[in-house]
Amino acid sequence: MNSPLTLRALAELLAEAPVLDTVPASDPDQPFVLDSLGLTWLVHLLEDKHGITVDLDDSQLREPTTLRRLLGHVNVTADREGVVDA
Repeated sequence: MNSPLTLRALAELLAEAPVLDTVPASDPDQPFVLDSLGLTWLVHLLEDKHGITVDLDDSQLREPTTLRRLLGHVNVTADREGVVDA
């Protein structure tokens, strides 16, 4: 069985994308808003780096969220393609 994405792995992933520089990766409980460009990058990076396909849309993330809540949403909605995350 594939393991869920970790908080650390998600923070590292967000740090890779310049458009996601407003996400407070150092504080998983600090609220932030993910815009549509950031959402597109996140979905791309999840699939590219971790083999995780998520069905996220703008309406799900219009409200402020936190890194911890985003991680929970990714792990609940993830469709993994045989990739085990470390």
